[in-house]
Amino acid sequence: MTKSSLALLFALSVAGHAAAQEQSPTTYAVPPQSSSQIDRAGMLHLPNGDEIPYSDLASPEAGKNFVDLTKGYEAVLAKPASWKPKKGETEAEAERRWYDETLYIPWLAKVLPQFAVAVAPQKIAGVQTDVIVPNGGVSDRNRNRVLINLHGGGMLVGGRYGGQLESIPISSIARIKVVTVDYRMAPEHQYPAAEEDAIAVYRELLKTYKPENIGIFGCSSGAWVTGTTVAKLIAAGQPKPGAIGMFGWGPFGRDSVGDSNHIFSGGKPFIPAGKGPEGKYTAKLNMGDGVAYPVEVPDIQRQFPPSLLMSGTRDMGLSRTAFAHSLLVDLGVDADLHIWEGAPHCSFAQPFVDPAVPESRQAWNVMAKFFDKHLGQ
Repeated sequence: MTKSSLALLFALSVAGHAAAQEQSPTTYAVPPQSSSQIDRAGMLHLPNGDEIPYSDLASPEAGKNFVDLTKGYEAVLAKPASWKPKKGETEAEAERRWYDETLYIPWLAKVLPQFAVAVAPQKIAGVQTDVIVPNGGVSDRNRNRVLINLHGGGMLVGGRYGGQLESIPISSIARIKVVTVDYRMAPEHQYPAAEEDAIAVYRELLKTYKPENIGIFGCSSGAWVTGTTVAKLIAAGQPKPGAIGMFGWGPFGRDSVGDSNHIFSGGKPFIPAGKGPEGKYTAKLNMGDGVAYPVEVPDIQRQFPPSLLMSGTRDMGLSRTAFAHSLLVDLGVDADLHIWEGAPHCSFAQPFVDPAVPESRQAWNVMAKFFDKHLGQ
């Protein structure tokens, strides 16, 4: 695949999966590109001269955000050769710092003033988290409820700042406490390290909250970890949460990523087989092993709590999300699916979150209503 086609594919899918392509054994980045194929009007220019306009069904604000997102990723790809790990810092840690300083922190600075919340770092069960609560406290209705966020970022980046971007809007809008988990990631750690961290935090919260009053949600790789975490809880006979949200991705289907992965790349997959958001995190895992990887076991899938799935028409993870929804519904799970026109991968979650986009506001309202409906009192 040429640099030009990679640029096209990246601009259209706007995936944000740092693990989509490997550049070295320890450094991961999105595909390289020579120049943007998206102009300031949101028009996608194909190498053969054809043009694809941004959807006229999406809001103007969403179109602007799509352009901002595309240009923003160009800044990530333009990492200078002089960027090196600091003393005592690994290459993976330096890569995360680059993403934090180039993407997550600047966009978090734009989002935080829009929402009246307090963010406090806290170790829970030995795991680093950030606890987010609305100013003035949670609502009376949510006094005995809590949400756990598992951030996206391809199991390689995202960390605390990505989790805050995903959690701040929903905490403010729903007036609910959100605990975002900075779980262990690749390449230093492999499955089930992230799930173990999520479960440790969940168990600690069970000392204060009833399981039916706890919700878990995540976007992209965070959606994947949400599903695998819940599957491990069910397989172990432990209390499951009251409701979950899996956005922009689904934990079912193993290496397959479906039509949207190919459509957005002109016939060639954006994410090659075996290189999904789980990436090297599951390199040594046999995903067909129902004991090691219980999320693929139908008898466990049918026990999933009410599940909210969301994606967008420009999300290369759309197929995985839709497939996960159809599978859960077929097994009798109470599952909702929402798709937004023109929305790229996890645009309402991270890293280019723009509160001015009506579609993002709609997504947050859907999340708030879903958890309010399904969590216990």
